[in-house]
Parts: sequence; C-alpha cells; structure tokens
Amino acid sequence: MGRARTSEVSVFNHEHPVRMVLNNIASHALMFHWRGGTFARDNYPGLPMMDPLSGLLLVSGLVILVRKADTFRRFMACTFVLNFLSGIFSASQEGAPYIYRTAAVIVPAFLATGAGLEWFAEKAGPRKLLILAAPIVVLNLYFYFSLERKNIAAMRVMAYESRLIGVDVARDNLPVWLVIPDVLTQTELHSKPAEEYANANPAVLLPAALWKLAIINFSGRYDIHQTLSENLAHPKDMYFVEPSVLTAGLPQGPAKIIFKSGNPELTRTADRLAGSVRPVPDILGEPLLTVAEFR
Repeated sequence: MGRARTSEVSVFNHEHPVRMVLNNIASHALMFHWRGGTFARDNYPGLPMMDPLSGLLLVSGLVILVRKADTFRRFMACTFVLNFLSGIFSASQEGAPYIYRTAAVIVPAFLATGAGLEWFAEKAGPRKLLILAAPIVVLNLYFYFSLERKNIAAMRVMAYESRLIGVDVARDNLPVWLVIPDVLTQTELHSKPAEEYANANPAVLLPAALWKLAIINFSGRYDIHQTLSENLAHPKDMYFVEPSVLTAGLPQGPAKIIFKSGNPELTRTADRLAGSVRPVPDILGEPLLTVAEFR
C-alpha cells in the first residue's frame, strides 16, 4: 500500500514532471514568506508559514550559515535543503507547498531563525531584541488564537462536529440521549463563500459507525475494559435514538438531549416540558446543535 501511495503522488507520474518540479521548488522556497500550505489541517490556508519578522530572521540566519561555513553550519544548511525534497518531488490535489511532507524542515528552519536572532542581538543589544520579540509574540498569538479560530475549512477536513458533540457530552456526568439522524449525519460538507482554497479542502466523510465511535471517544465515555463492539452498542450513559422515541416520551430524571438546531419539533417539546435549552454554535457562531437539559 505504501508503494502504491508513493507512486500515486510522485511528480514523475505527472503529465509535465519537469515543469511541476520547477513549480514546486518556487512554491516551497516562498512558503515561509509568501504563501504557505493550503490544506487546513496543517495551516490556515495560504497563510505564510512564518510571521514577517521571523521570516526576515530566517533569511538572515541562512545567510549567516552560508557565510560562516563550519561543519555544523554546513550540516544545518544541507538539512534545511534536503528536507524539501519530499515536497518538491510530489504532487497532490491541494498543490504545493506540501507542509506535511516537509514537516522535518521545521527543525533546521527554526535553528536558522535562532542564528538570525543571535546575530541581531549581537548587533543591536538586548533592549532592541526585546522590541523585536514583542511584535513576533503578538503576531503569533493573533494567528493562532484569533485567525485560526476562523479556519472554516478545518471544520470539514478534521470532521470537527463529532468532537464538538463529544465535548458537550463530557461537560457533566448526565445520561445523554443523542438523536441519530442529527448527530450521526455530517452537515459541514460544503465550502463557505469566503473560502479562497476550497478545492484544497474537501470534507472528510466518515461512515456512521466511525462517526459514532469518534463521539464516544471525545466524550471520555469509551470504556477500555470493554471491546470495541460493546462500546459501540452500549456506551456508558449514552443512548443513540430515533426522534420518535423522544417525541413519544422524554427521559425521566436528570438527563440531556443533543439534536440539530434545525429540529423544531424537539425544541418545542423540550420547551413545553420546561427543559433548559441552549445552542451550541460552530466556529463562526452559527447554530449547529441544540442541547436540552432536564434536572
């Protein structure tokens, strides 16, 4: 299987391999400063792999490695270049650069950035080093905690709905009734109008059994002392049921129900029986799930 996959992504199976190699070299050379990976699992699609200031330090560090060519620095420079080869000689749907195939370049890249930072500290002094470091920290906090939170393509390629459901189950120890058509059917299948690299991020479609298993696993209620089939059939205090079961009679005692926000019948039933209803939004703040709690 590994050999078949290697053959499938090899650039030499492309119609124009030389042109593809040259294109890949350019894309990987610019991935730290211009356009990074477009696959949402590895990167905010298209965002450079480094912030602008760290990118300048990387270039400075690489220049230093070339100019001060002792054995260690030559080894670092060679490692930096060689770790691009698996991306340069491959091709797949999302297009270069291929971050996951060149992940090993992270180590020499950050060592080179460190060399640039050391050079800057020697030239400018510690006070200016702090002045440089502050915006680098702020930029990376913004990228990771603000911009990445809006990575809507990641909803599809990482099938995040199952995690969202499981995390809500894990909020407490209440027995949970989950509406089968609502929680075992993926809804985040299509790109949003604002997405620039939608074709690079098709939805990951999981069979219902795997989707159910993912929910159980994320909920923390997977029992390692039971077999896989037993966990799927009888997860701890989790009941996967059809809507008719709940409209006929809601659970007695402390419990909660999880269903899709577009299910008006269950919402009305929960309101009528004095359930505490709260929405669970997706990462854009749009309604995705509804949780009705009965205490």
